[in-house]
Amino acid sequence: MKALKLIIEKFEGEYFGRVKNPDFMPVSSAKNLEDLKTDIKNQIKDHLEYDELDSWSDIDINSIDFELCYDLTALFNRFDYLKITNVAEKAGMNSALLRQYVSGVKYPSADQSNKIVKAIQEISKELAEAVVM
Repeated sequence: MKALKLIIEKFEGEYFGRVKNPDFMPVSSAKNLEDLKTDIKNQIKDHLEYDELDSWSDIDINSIDFELCYDLTALFNRFDYLKITNVAEKAGMNSALLRQYVSGVKYPSADQSNKIVKAIQEISKELAEAVVM
């Protein structure tokens, strides 16, 4: 089974998550990601027991895996070792502006979002290629 996209947002100390689907959209919140994933799985299980005729009916609850899709606040909270200043520099943008995006004061345009994503992907690639001796 393909992983379900779990969209994760962070607000006031909690993670909020949802899985988009035209028939059923489980939504939950929790203090940590493991509890969030567990609750979403339980909602899907309950839904499958209730309605076996929708597009979720072919899902085996035990094989559900999630592709985690973070908003900026949740991403920088989850990976708090990522330094905003360094990511901003890698993205070629002002670190104060990135802080405003991360805090939710401002929202990035599609172009700015792409710069941030590309910078984080470059950091990830650099780390994956690093050899520690």
